Amino acid sequence: MIPENLLLLVGLVSGDQATAVEKVLKGCPLVEALDALGRHWKVKVWFSQEVEIRTISHVINREVKEGYTSKTWKSYNISNVQVFNSILLHHGTLVYKATRNARHGYYFPSLELVTRYEPVIPVQTKDEFSSLAEFASHFDRRFITESEIQKL
Repeated sequence: MIPENLLLLVGLVSGDQATAVEKVLKGCPLVEALDALGRHWKVKVWFSQEVEIRTISHVINREVKEGYTSKTWKSYNISNVQVFNSILLHHGTLVYKATRNARHGYYFPSLELVTRYEPVIPVQTKDEFSSLAEFASHFDRRFITESEIQKL
């Protein structure tokens, strides 16, 4: 099973990332594909049933009677579709990390439940403006003149 959006990365990457993309395109086993992609990109994985994934703990405000609120810590996510920040092969076992630079990981759910996967490709921002008016709209006219904007 090869991800549908993997071909979008072919011309954009180089070095280790290009090696990872090439490895997956050649049809390597699922464990190696998730390891190769998970080291460089976030990976979105679809499962055949709901799985519980550990996440970064964050506070959820819940309203209790009479307008008071209580705070609850949520440390997991249950869903059929999960986005993993980092996946890697550690001593023959596939693990995922809650954050990209976490010190420890959690065991990846059963590979038999995986139906589909794909790297999450970051959105490219444009480097150029389409017109001088669009460029000039980013400046406060009280502090810069039109001639200075044109020089830039």
